[in-house]
Amino acid sequence: MKKFNWFALAGVLLFNVLLVSVVALTAILLVFALWLITGTFILSPIILLGANVTGAQSFSLFQSFASILLCLAGLVLYPLAKKTTQTLVDSFKKYVKYNKKMVYSEE
Repeated sequence: MKKFNWFALAGVLLFNVLLVSVVALTAILLVFALWLITGTFILSPIILLGANVTGAQSFSLFQSFASILLCLAGLVLYPLAKKTTQTLVDSFKKYVKYNKKMVYSEE
C-alpha cells in the first residue's frame, strides 16, 4: 500500500519551482540552440544557393567552400546533438520518477 506524503509534495514543488525550473529551462534552451546551430550548418549550402539564385548575394567561391565546411561541421555535430538530447530526456524521466517515489512512499 502506498502512502501519500503531503510534506514531500510541498518540498518537491517548492524545490522544483525555485531551482529545477531554472536549470531545466537553461538546459532545454542550450539543447535547442545546439540543434539550431547544427541544422543551420547542415543547411548552409542550400541557404547560400538560395541567396545566390534570388540575387540577394553574388556568387563567391570562398563562401561556397565555407558553406560546405559548415555543412560537414553540422554533420559532425548531429550525433552530439542527438546524444545530448537523449541524455537530457533520460535525466528528466529519472528525475520525475524520483519525485514520484518521494511523494508516494510504501508502507
